Amino acid sequence: MRTRLLPILLLVLAASAALAGDGRIEINQTNALAGGVTPGDAPGFPVTLSASGSYVLTSSLTVPDANTSAIVLEGTADYSTVDLNGFSIHGPIVCSAFSCNGSGTGVGIEASTTTTNTRVLNGIIRGMGGDGLSLAHRNYVHRVTAYSNGGHGMSVGERSSVIECQAEFNGKAGIHIAESVAAGLLGNAGEALLRGNLSVSNGRAGDGDWDIEGSRAAGANICSDDSCSARGARRFYMTAEAVTGGAALGACTRGYRMAAFSELTAGSDLEYTTKPQMGVQTSEAPDGGKGAPFESQAWVRTGNLAFGTAGAGVANCDAWASSLSNDDGTTILLDSVWAPGDADEALSGRFETRLIPCSSPRKVWCIED
Repeated sequence: MRTRLLPILLLVLAASAALAGDGRIEINQTNALAGGVTPGDAPGFPVTLSASGSYVLTSSLTVPDANTSAIVLEGTADYSTVDLNGFSIHGPIVCSAFSCNGSGTGVGIEASTTTTNTRVLNGIIRGMGGDGLSLAHRNYVHRVTAYSNGGHGMSVGERSSVIECQAEFNGKAGIHIAESVAAGLLGNAGEALLRGNLSVSNGRAGDGDWDIEGSRAAGANICSDDSCSARGARRFYMTAEAVTGGAALGACTRGYRMAAFSELTAGSDLEYTTKPQMGVQTSEAPDGGKGAPFESQAWVRTGNLAFGTAGAGVANCDAWASSLSNDDGTTILLDSVWAPGDADEALSGRFETRLIPCSSPRKVWCIED
């Protein structure tokens, strides 16, 4: 009888050893290599989490190469928390101020496209071949540093929150809001909350990625490439490319849409983005500063029903569906000629409206989703 009880007792002791004192399931280098953290978890990396739960690192994790992930959450691990507990997950990639020494497919913490409501907290992910963090949608990331990863520092889906995180020297974007149609969601990169993040010097792989890309302004964030607002203002810009009226709705970059005139007159809650890749930059002028450009016409939404022939402020190329020469649309521009003695116009400039044939290419005013 004692011989039969001994293997059972050893199994119970092994299972209890994987639990932290507060009931959370431990992940460390030793049990990662041994396997069995959750049912189906094979020895070695990645650690596969197959069940919902609260997980905590009790040591740093080191993956063997750039193509190996550290932790993977399966679709059955919804509503899980991974607390890095001040430890780090790291691989072999090193990114400098100019480039990365390589890339790969390995991800620090990766969730399947059907895994939702994941929480990742309190630690560092660095040197992975791919993304430092790659989650689907409805996730929460708090106080995580993503440094020197070959892909994005962090990539999360819509309806996620990224708060008080840092991303630096990653090969692609520092914080990337990914579009998704999983679980019946419509792709909308703007539905995310970012607040109090520092994302600087990313895009080391030279792909033109931003420090923070694909999200609406939802709180103060610090970027080195002007892809976010330090005061949490909503961003707007004028496209560099001119398009006909029928193409205006598709002219804005991801995370932005064609602006309505009423939105552009909202006042101090707006901030013109001077990110060079996005549109017309007033810094090209000797006295341009960082405000919106003057003397450039751009299509703008009127707030009216579909009109092809009407006055400026009403006509909108049949709600921006027409590029015909006999239909008209409305453009606005900031007039650089200020009336002498008019303090209000001297301080703020003045919008002029123009009626333009829809077949005539013009730039487009864009605003954050």
